[in-house]
Amino acid sequence: MASDHRHGTDDIFQPHLEAILPRQKSTDKYQEQLFTISNSYHWTKFIPWKMAPSTNNIAFTSHINPPGSSPVLTRPQIWSMLQLKIRSAETFVPAAIQSTTVISTTTNEETGNEVTVREVTFLQDQRKVKEVVTAYADTRVEFEQPDGSHVSNIVSEGADGLYMTYVFEWRHPGVEGEELEKLREKEKAMSKMAVEGTIEAMRKLVREGRY
Repeated sequence: MASDHRHGTDDIFQPHLEAILPRQKSTDKYQEQLFTISNSYHWTKFIPWKMAPSTNNIAFTSHINPPGSSPVLTRPQIWSMLQLKIRSAETFVPAAIQSTTVISTTTNEETGNEVTVREVTFLQDQRKVKEVVTAYADTRVEFEQPDGSHVSNIVSEGADGLYMTYVFEWRHPGVEGEELEKLREKEKAMSKMAVEGTIEAMRKLVREGRY
């Protein structure tokens, strides 16, 4: 005997349907709509973990002026050089980036934040990536890529001085399991090199008298 799912929607899926379906005054009408939806679509449309893209979320922080550092970098210097990094990424990541082309620079009328559209050419495969970069003076710079990947460069204050933090949200559509984990390990190592390399590049610019 076939079972009637109108009043027996699977407990796993019902919360997802309820989240998108307004509660009706009539319980029978509500169950009728649940039944109709459940028979009209694939369940995977309502399972969040099936819809989410494969993503590696990574962050790394480093002390900007640890004991013995010379020259000591000031916050105004750091912010000026982060602005340079928007226009000339290769100055800070020469091992990975060949060039930066600034396409446009505008100011968001609502926030006053400077927004730059740029194209970065990577040394590997001469790959070009267009990014939208937003500067939030004098604390952070946000980089957004077409595939949804997102990078934040953050300057913060701690009990013993200034810190640089990079936060990465790397999207890898169609990648999962062991392959995604291997990428994560590479990206973790890259995040450390990116932060420490940026700080060292900044110190070099100051030594050269450019900032």
